[in-house]
Amino acid sequence: MLSTWIIERFDSVPHRRLIEKLRSIGINGNLLEWLNSFLASRTMRVGLGGTFLELMEVLSGVPQGSVLGPLLFLLYVNELPECIKCDMKMFADETKLWCKITKDEDSCILQDDLDKLKTGPTLGS
Repeated sequence: MLSTWIIERFDSVPHRRLIEKLRSIGINGNLLEWLNSFLASRTMRVGLGGTFLELMEVLSGVPQGSVLGPLLFLLYVNELPECIKCDMKMFADETKLWCKITKDEDSCILQDDLDKLKTGPTLGS
């Protein structure tokens, strides 16, 4: 079994694309507006030794440490299992893949699936 994290993807989900994805799967109205508000107008700044840079607007990434963060990320990547041939389980930014390797072709299938995890159908576009 392989366990992999797609943390860099968790942090780089474009808010606008996530909202479009939510709309495409049938989330709309007040709920979509609320989720958009949850993602919008977030700021961050970097500090070192008591000195801080100016606040910057956050345009991507699902809020980590929130209850909604893992759910929003899973909704964003929900098509990923459709292109994976190995057995797969996902939660938030953790993905587990497994398959029985009995011949060289099985190794190639596993490698191909790992490559797909790296880019993903909705992640790499």
